[in-house]
Amino acid sequence: MKFFLLLFCLALPVVGKAFVVTDLSGRQVTFKQAPKNIMLSEGRMLYLVMALQPNKVDHNIVAMADDLQKADIDTWSKVTQLFPQLLNKPVIASPATGQFNVEQAFILNTDLVLFSLSQLNNLKQSQSLKQLDALGIDYLFIDYRLNIAEYLIPSMLILGQVFEQTEQAIKFQLFVEKQQATVAQVLNKISIKKPLLLIERAAGINGETCCRVFGQASFGEFAQSAGANNWGSLKTSGVSVDLNPEALLVEEFDVVIATSGNWTHKKQSIAPALGYLAQPTQVKMGVNALVNRKGWQSMKAIQEKDFYVIWHQFYNHPGYFVAVQQMAKWLHPDLFSDLNPAQTWADYHQQFMPFPLQGIFWSKL
Repeated sequence: MKFFLLLFCLALPVVGKAFVVTDLSGRQVTFKQAPKNIMLSEGRMLYLVMALQPNKVDHNIVAMADDLQKADIDTWSKVTQLFPQLLNKPVIASPATGQFNVEQAFILNTDLVLFSLSQLNNLKQSQSLKQLDALGIDYLFIDYRLNIAEYLIPSMLILGQVFEQTEQAIKFQLFVEKQQATVAQVLNKISIKKPLLLIERAAGINGETCCRVFGQASFGEFAQSAGANNWGSLKTSGVSVDLNPEALLVEEFDVVIATSGNWTHKKQSIAPALGYLAQPTQVKMGVNALVNRKGWQSMKAIQEKDFYVIWHQFYNHPGYFVAVQQMAKWLHPDLFSDLNPAQTWADYHQQFMPFPLQGIFWSKL
C-alpha cells in the first residue's frame, strides 16, 4: 500500500489542470478539471465524503440516493443538522433497483457519477453506462463494501482527486494503515487458538426472527482479521446466509457477536439501537431481548456472558477497523488489553468527521 501511495503522490492533479483517474473497474477516466456536480449513487458514500471534507460535506454534491437516511437514521440526523442543504438534494434511484435515471443526471448537469463496484453488473445490463458515455457524463467505480479492507484506501485516494482533497486522502490512508496494524502485527507474530464465533447480521431487526449469519465477507472478514474461527464462513463464501435457528443451538460457540443499529422506525424491531443517538437503557433492553429469544439461553457463549453487540454500519464505513479492534479485544482480551478502540473511534471523529463522537457503538451482556 505504501507503493500505491508513492504512485498516487506522483500522480496528484494540479488544480485547474487535466488529470487521469483509474477506478476500481480498471477504467481510466481523464478529467479536464475537477468535477463540480457529483452524483452519489449510494447515500452511504457520504461516509467517505465526510472523511474527505468534514467542513463542507455538501460541497459539489448535486444529488444522491436515499439509503443513508433509511439505513442509518442517526448519522443522517447528525450530518443534516450541520448541513441542512443535504435535505434539499434531489433523490435518485439506486442502480441496484434497476431504476437509475440517466436523464435525471443530464438534467442536473452532472459531470461525475460515483458508482459502487457492486452495481457494475446491473448497470451493464441496463445500458445506463452506454447512455452516460453518449451524453459525455463521466463515472467512476469505487468500493467500500465488497472488500473494504483492500479497496477502501484506493477508493478514498480516487475521491481525494475528484474532490480536490488529496492531502486529506493521504492523511486518511496513513491513519487507517496505522490502526490496521495494531491488530495484525500482534496476531502475525504468534500462534493462537481461534475461538469459534457466531456473527448474527442485523439481529432483532425483524423482531425475534432468527437467523441471518455473516459468512466469509464483510463482518466475516473482520472476524478473520480479529483472530476468530467464524462459523458462518463454513456456510457461505458470500456476505451472509439465512439459517434455521435450530442449526445454531446445537453448536458450542465460544463467542457470539450480533450487529445492530437504530431501527426503531421498524415496529417489530427488538434490536439495541446502537449509534449516535443511542441511550444506555434502551441498549441494555435490546441486548436482553436478543439473548432471551427462544432457545438462546442454552448457548454456551450466553451462559458465560460472551455475547456482544456492535454497530451494524461498520461493515460499510471508513472506520470499519474500529470494529476489528473491538472484536479482537472481545476474542483475545489478554492479547489486546492495551488496545483502546473507543479512543481510536474518538480520534477518527476528531480528524475525519464533521461532528464529535457521541452515543454507543458496542455493548455486551
